[in-house]
Amino acid sequence: MVQAGSQAQGRGVHPDSERSHGRFLTKRVAQVDDAWEHGAMASIIRVCILSALAFVTFTQETEAWELRDSDGSVKIYSKVKQGSGIPTLKGTVTIPLSSDSVGQVLTDLKNHYRFVPHMKSIKVIEESVDAQGVVFQLLHQINALPVIDDRDVVLDTKTWRSETDGKVSWQSTFKAVANRGPKPTEDMVRIPSMTGAWGVSPGTRPDTCKVTYITHVEVGGLVPDTLAEHAQVSALAELLEALRSHCVTLSKK
Repeated sequence: MVQAGSQAQGRGVHPDSERSHGRFLTKRVAQVDDAWEHGAMASIIRVCILSALAFVTFTQETEAWELRDSDGSVKIYSKVKQGSGIPTLKGTVTIPLSSDSVGQVLTDLKNHYRFVPHMKSIKVIEESVDAQGVVFQLLHQINALPVIDDRDVVLDTKTWRSETDGKVSWQSTFKAVANRGPKPTEDMVRIPSMTGAWGVSPGTRPDTCKVTYITHVEVGGLVPDTLAEHAQVSALAELLEALRSHCVTLSKK
């Protein structure tokens, strides 16, 4: 689930502007690296720049987002993914809680089964934290899906929290990997391709936040693209509504 760059996507940013922005951020990262020895402030600045660069790279593309579903505070969009029969999907939801409250729920992996639809299990295989507090994890997730065979995936993830002028954001990127983690088994289908990001940012009203989730998934097996696309649009809407309901329920305990 991700947030940065969503306004730019809606406006249709010019490709030359995107490339210039990317070069600017890359230059800034190099400048911060040169000043690394100046202490904690340099570390904070570097994390912020890396955050922006990661989400510019993933979310700013020339294709426009098409609204696919809208129900209350949940909205689902799609855009063409070049070379794939499955589009990239983006979902957003507004939650009446702080960014930190929702970010903590999303990073509490052991309790994801309480709200993530069809999740059978999730296991942290590897984990490390760098000097700036960025968390790197290798996850193995199994989903018990209706109608089709169960799917599993090994995800390489990076998650971080940032704060600017007292406003807290959480961000994470993830990508399926084939050469790490447990080997595929015969009783389920390994998801061959999955990339994405999620983010939590302060909402437009006090004590609210916006969650954005962007993903592209090739589910594997003999599933027609049209069926897979329809199922993924429905599943993303279900996931975001379940997240919202779970967070609100926890806040009342």
